[in-house]
Amino acid sequence: MQKIKTKEEIEKEGKRNKIIISLILVVIMVLSTIGYAFYNQRQEEVQEKGEITYKGLVFSEDANGFWSTQINEYGIITKYNPEETKNVSFFDFDVSVKDFYNHPLYFVSNNTLAVNELSRNVCLFSTRCQAACLEETCGKDFPVKNCTENIIIIKDSDVFKSSKKDNCLFIEAPKEEQERVADSLVFKILSLYNLKPNFNF
Repeated sequence: MQKIKTKEEIEKEGKRNKIIISLILVVIMVLSTIGYAFYNQRQEEVQEKGEITYKGLVFSEDANGFWSTQINEYGIITKYNPEETKNVSFFDFDVSVKDFYNHPLYFVSNNTLAVNELSRNVCLFSTRCQAACLEETCGKDFPVKNCTENIIIIKDSDVFKSSKKDNCLFIEAPKEEQERVADSLVFKILSLYNLKPNFNF
């Protein structure tokens, strides 16, 4: 026989059930909000990251805005992708990976960002990379080098200009464009503007 409940007991049970249901609803709302926030964050991350295919190579953009691709066993990471650098590809000389392979590479520049782009990628093929002075002292503890060795010289200029003398590459560009120009030189060295690279040393 079922126990007959008093009015008080029925009210207490009703209140308890209402509290339990309220707590469950609160938990569901909190979890839904957290889930929605994570979903939106993930969607934003996906939207922020880009991807392009250039000459058969897939370039992927990371959350920091750097583009990366894989060429054989070499991981190439640049600030700009090849599509963004074609308009500053003004180099009047032939150059390729083979010019730097297994040789030291030196830089003469006061633009750290531009040098970083080159050293991060071209130095994959060189024995070492470092700053240098070109045939005259520059007031720093850098080695003095001449064009018998591989040197990339980047100078500030109002115009885009390039030239090659022996193993020296001279690049002139506005300061604000030098990082983009450096990436353009990386792609020129990797032969990306003409064909899909094939490194056979």
